[in-house]
Amino acid sequence: MKTMTRRAGLAAVAALALSLPLAACSTGSSGDAGVGDIERSDVQFEQVLVEDATEAGNVVKRTRELGLAILGDSEGKTTVLSPASAVIAIAMLGATATGETEEEMTLLLGAAGEERDRAVNALSGTLDAYRVPVGEIDTEELPDKPQLHLANQVVLNQGFTVEKGYLDALQHWYDAGVLQLDLATAEAKGVLDAWVKENTAGLVEKSAMEPDASLRLILQNAIVFAAGWQTPFRESATAPDTFHLADGSTVTTDFMNGITEARYATLGDWAMLELPFRGGDMVARFILPPQGIDPQSVTPGDLAVMELELAPTMVNVTIPKLDLKTTTSLGDSLMQQGLTSVFSVNPPALDYIAPGEDLEVSEVIQQAAFQMDEKGTVAAAVTEVMVAALGASAPMPAEVSFRADRPYLIIINDTTAGWDLFQVAVEDPVAQ
Repeated sequence: MKTMTRRAGLAAVAALALSLPLAACSTGSSGDAGVGDIERSDVQFEQVLVEDATEAGNVVKRTRELGLAILGDSEGKTTVLSPASAVIAIAMLGATATGETEEEMTLLLGAAGEERDRAVNALSGTLDAYRVPVGEIDTEELPDKPQLHLANQVVLNQGFTVEKGYLDALQHWYDAGVLQLDLATAEAKGVLDAWVKENTAGLVEKSAMEPDASLRLILQNAIVFAAGWQTPFRESATAPDTFHLADGSTVTTDFMNGITEARYATLGDWAMLELPFRGGDMVARFILPPQGIDPQSVTPGDLAVMELELAPTMVNVTIPKLDLKTTTSLGDSLMQQGLTSVFSVNPPALDYIAPGEDLEVSEVIQQAAFQMDEKGTVAAAVTEVMVAALGASAPMPAEVSFRADRPYLIIINDTTAGWDLFQVAVEDPVAQ
C-alpha cells in the first residue's frame, strides 16, 4: 500500500491532541449522475498548516471532551464513536454561522468563526501521511503503515437553494462537493446508501437517512481506519474467557493474550495501556477502571495525567477480540453540551444557510464499526446531520497484568497532533 509522508513538527502540536483528518474526496463517490450530480464551488480548497491554526489545540481539547460526554450519555451501552468525525460534521454545519448559533458553536468546538474552520482543516492535514483512496484499504490484510480515508459530502434537496457563501466555505475549508437529490425518494436513499458503504469500505452498509419530504440538507462525514499492531498477538494464544458485565452477569468471548513491552501507567486503581500500530504514530490506548467503576466516568484530566505518565513496562496483556457495530443519536448530547439553537426554528438559527426557509436540525446520527483482532484494528464511522424544514423534530511474568475482563475504554489516537479518531466504550464485547 502506498502512503504519503507528512509531519507537522512542533512539540506544542503533540500536546494539541488527537488528530483526525477532515474533508475530502467526495468527488466520484456520490452515485449515478442520472440521479444526482456533484457540483463544486469555484472557490479553491485551501490546506492550512497546523502551526498556522491558532485554535487547533482548543478544538482538539473540545473533541475529546465532547466524545467522552457522548459516551457518558450512552447509559452503559457498548458504544463506538468517532469524536473527530462528529466534530467535522458539526463544524460543517457551523460554517458561516451567526448570532446565537455562532456563540454556541464557539463554546462547543472551542474556536470561533473562520478560525474554527482553519483549525479543523489543519488538524485533518496532519493525517495526510496516512490518507489513501478508499479502494486501497484492505480490511482483511492490514497494511504495513496505518491507512485512513476521509470523505465529506453536502446533499441538497432537489431545487433547494442555499447561500453561496455557505457552500463556498464548505468547499474552501472542507473540500466538500454538493450533491442534489430528491430527498423524499427511495432512489435518493439508494444513492446515499451507496456513498456510505463505499466511503466506509463496507463496514457501514447504509445511510441513516430515510426519505422525507421535509428534508432540505444533509451533511456527511465518513472515516475509515486500518492498522496492524507493531507486535501482533499470537493467534494460538487466543482462548475463550469470561467477561464480567456491569450488572454482575458474565459473557464468554475470545481473549487475545501476550506478554509484551508496552507503555503503561496507573492513576490510583485506574490503568492505561498503549499498544502502537506499526509504521507511524498511531496508537490504541486501553483504559481500565477499578472493579465496579464505570469506565465512562473517566475525565479528560484523568486521561491527560495517565498519558503523561506512560512508560515502557513489561505487561501481561489480556484483551477481548472485538467486532462491534453501533448507532448513536447525538442530538441530546449536543443539546446538553449547549448546542440548542439549531434544533429549533424559533428563532431561525440556520438563516445563514438559507434565509427565510425555517430550517432546523432534525437528527444527528453516527454509525460506527470497530474490529480488533490479533493482527490489528479496522474502524469506520459516518456522521450525518439532517436539516429539515419546519415540522421535523429533534432526537433526543511481567511486571504488571492488564486484564480487560470488565467494562473498559479504547481510544485510537494519532500522537502527531493528538485528535481522538475513535473512542470505544466496551461494556459488552459481544454486543451488536
